[in-house]
Formats: sequence, C-alpha cells, structure tokens
Amino acid sequence: MKIPAPWSPARGQSLLALTVLLVATLLPYPALLTFDAVHVPDDVFVSDLFGGELPQRVSVGRMLRAGSLPTWEPSLYGGMPLMGADPIGILCFGLIARPAAALDAFLLVVLLGASLGGYALARRVGASRPGAVLAGFAWAHSGVMTAQLRHTGIVATIAWTPLALALLDRALAPPDASSGCPAAQHARRLVAFAIVLGAQTLSGFPQAVYAALMAYAVWSIGRLASWPLDARARFPWARVSALALGFGVACALGLLMGAAALLPTRELASLSDRAGGVSWSFASHATYWPRAALSFLLPHINGDASDGTYRGPDLFWESYGYVGLATAALAVGAAVAGWRGRVERTLLAVAALAYLFVLGANTPFYRLAWEHLPAFRGFRFPTRFLFLVEIALVTLAALGLTRFERWYAARASASRALAATAAVVALVVLDLCAWQPRQNPFVSGSAWLEAPESARTLRREAQLGRIVSLGASEAHLEAYNRGLG
Repeated sequence: MKIPAPWSPARGQSLLALTVLLVATLLPYPALLTFDAVHVPDDVFVSDLFGGELPQRVSVGRMLRAGSLPTWEPSLYGGMPLMGADPIGILCFGLIARPAAALDAFLLVVLLGASLGGYALARRVGASRPGAVLAGFAWAHSGVMTAQLRHTGIVATIAWTPLALALLDRALAPPDASSGCPAAQHARRLVAFAIVLGAQTLSGFPQAVYAALMAYAVWSIGRLASWPLDARARFPWARVSALALGFGVACALGLLMGAAALLPTRELASLSDRAGGVSWSFASHATYWPRAALSFLLPHINGDASDGTYRGPDLFWESYGYVGLATAALAVGAAVAGWRGRVERTLLAVAALAYLFVLGANTPFYRLAWEHLPAFRGFRFPTRFLFLVEIALVTLAALGLTRFERWYAARASASRALAATAAVVALVVLDLCAWQPRQNPFVSGSAWLEAPESARTLRREAQLGRIVSLGASEAHLEAYNRGLG
C-alpha cells in the first residue's frame, strides 16, 4: 500500500493560501485583536447590538459561569426566555467575563469562519487557490456581513452557509471508489452538514435559517441532477432517491439540534405583536429600493447612512451589497462564460431565487410567498435574503478568476498568471478594506461599556422597584423616522 507523503508542494501552497486569507481577513478590523474594542454602528440608538444582542449574550455567559442553564432571564419585564444559543457565542461569552473581550473573540471566530467557509466552497466547486482566497475574503467582508455585524445572531447564522454548501456538495457527490462503503461515506458527510445546520439554527435567527434551507434545497437538486440515472449506470435512481431522502433527514436533524433556540423564539413570538404572523404592510415595509442594486458596483452611489447622505426609501443597512468592483466583474464573466456548467447554473439559480425575495413588494413574488409558504408570515425585511446573492457572487467570482488564470497561463506562463491573479486578489482586499470598515467604527470597550452616573444611581435605588422608561417607544420611533436610511 502506498503511504501518502507527509508533505507536498500542493499542501505547502494550500497552507500559504490559507495563511494569506486569514491575515487578510483581520486587516479591516485590527482593533478586534486588542480584545478591548466594541463597534458602534451609526444607526438608530447605536443599533440592536447594545439594545439587546450584546446584553443577552453577556447574560448567557454570566449564567453559565454561575453554573446554571441560560434558559430564562428574570430581570427583564416579568422574565423572558433567552433566544440564541450558538456554540461560538456560548463558548466566547461563557469563558470570557469581560463583555468587550468576549465580543471581540466572537467576531474574530465568525469572520475567520466565514472566510474559511467561502474558501472551502470555492475550492470544492473547482476554483484555484487565488480564486478561493478572493471568495473567502470577499464573503467575510461582503456588504451583508459588514452591515449586519451589529446583529450577532444574523452573522452567527449566515457566516457558515458557504461551509454548509461545501459539505452538502461533497455529501451528495458520487462516492470515491477507494473510500470503502459508499453508504457510510454519504452518511458521514450528511452528518457533518447537519451539524453545521444545527449550529446555524442555534444562533436564534429563523429567517436566515429559512433562507439557507432554500439554498440547500436548490443546491441538492442541482447536485443530484448531475448523476447518471439510466438503469445501466453505476449510480441508478435508487441511490439518488436515497440521497435525496438522506438530505431531508439531515435537514431535520439540524433543525432538531437547534430546537433549544427555536422553541424559546417561538414562545416569545407568541407573546409579541408577531403572534399569528405580521401584517403585509409590516412584513414589506422598508422594501428594497431597486436602485440599491447599483451598490453591487459602487458602494455609496446612493449615499452612505454612516454620514447621513443616504436618501433611499429603504434602510441602507439592509440593502448594502458591495463585494468589490472586481469581484462583481469576475462573477459576471464567470456567469456568461460558464452558464452551461452545473455549478454556475446552480449558483445563478440560488442568486436569482434569493434576489426575487430581496425585491419584496417590488414584485408579486414576495406577496405570494408571504401568503402561501409556511412560517413566512413571521418574517420582516425581505432584504435578509441578500446574503445568498452575495455568496453566489463571490463564488462565481472565484470561478471567474480561475478561468482568467488558466487563460493567461496558456498565453504567457504559469508564474505570470499566478502573479496577475494575486494582484487581482490584492486589489479586492484593498478595495474592501477602504470601504467596509467605515460602517463599523470601533471604540474602547472598557470606556464605552462603563456604566454612566445615571445608571449607577438607578442601580443604587433598585430596591424601589422596576425601572420604566416612559416615552421610550415614541422616542425610538422618532429617531427611526429621522434616521434617513
């Protein structure tokens, strides 16, 4: 039996590519490495980060360190269930007592995980290493990831979607001839996919999980449709049918893993104004502005909410889709040149379906989905499907750069082609480093999170009863209406 070499040039190249990717991923937010920084996005009341998501995670960590299960928060209102129990959040906030340090660790893991997932998906579908580095970096610092960094539950859900797609593609591929029992091979890979889906579901943001499941279904159809299906083929209909069933079981298993987050979320929703679903006007408000599609090419062509120049009727933070001008150009090139390919067609199908949802009330499609699809009446912001468009774009861009590299290598040399593709990747890194960090300015966590004198006074008087902020709802609505995107 031939023993594989412990080291090879290919492994060295992969290690170099991954090192470059991980270092580049940290460039836009070096403050995270201080473990004493918090980002203060410039939207209404400094966003939901400080209004709920960070306090909730801090509360979960405090309960864990005290030896109790983080299932119920008694100090809010009459008590309420805690939503979201993603493993990364529990690990970071459970082990690290300082909120700023725990938040920084959490964001680092999410960003690095997103970049590695984008790299893995690109490599899985045939991209070169430079193309995969581009995909990983552009996804981790895409418009959606940048704008939603304030929503820890959202980024903790969507960051892992490319990794799940890579695992799913591998699970549904024809088995390797030298890998033993094909059924066991498929089962192991489907379990790995289910674990990632379970981690996504535990993050406590059902709408993003719903969108991801749609992408997984489209991807599985595209993957299984590529199998030879005639009776004389090596992989007949029976095995494809079994794999389709296995995909359904894996999805059910992943959702079952996330029940610890889904059930409290459902309980809390039943006590809110979303009980029984939301109205169409509420579900479709702040509908995507079609002109926002230009932000795929030029980030602030319609203005920028961070400096008050945005004038769109929608919310800038929900519609921002910039992944780099070169990224978008390469994606278009790959879609045109390779539209007959299975991967390209599947990516285009995912992007088209997701973008139909993103358009919201601009087309009848979203209204039909809202009326007929299960659980859809509990969602708002159709733009939350935009992350699937971005994943498709960066993966297509990786394939586009790969095509360019091969074309150039055939006309010049492999070394020149590699240098040219490295230059393109560097251009994308510089482009996104210039535009994206402005949406998430960082300040000193120890100073920002220190309780002001008013809060310390209220804490000293806490024995008098519960604290009620009169007019808070009206003030929030007024700030929202004046926010200009």
